[in-house]
Amino acid sequence: MNMHELKSEYDNLAAKYIRAFEIRHSVEFDFWVCGMVGGDASFNKYYRLSYEDIRRDIDSGSPRGLILEYLNYYYKHNSKVTFNDYCRGVR
Repeated sequence: MNMHELKSEYDNLAAKYIRAFEIRHSVEFDFWVCGMVGGDASFNKYYRLSYEDIRRDIDSGSPRGLILEYLNYYYKHNSKVTFNDYCRGVR
């Protein structure tokens, strides 16, 4: 597999995760921040999430809406709590 094929495969996989996240949380993907696929993603012109957190949400089967609850908490309290910690009850 050459580098172009590898990048294309990665981009396609990231797009599948984004689509699954959109459906799961009824949000709309805006763009990858700074155009970097697999970095931070913007949704609904408000939410900004790391690809790592998007994958964690999809792969772990966390309760629907928990990640948006986390983001609202994060923004409201200028929190340093990670989504992973938030899932374990840390506030």
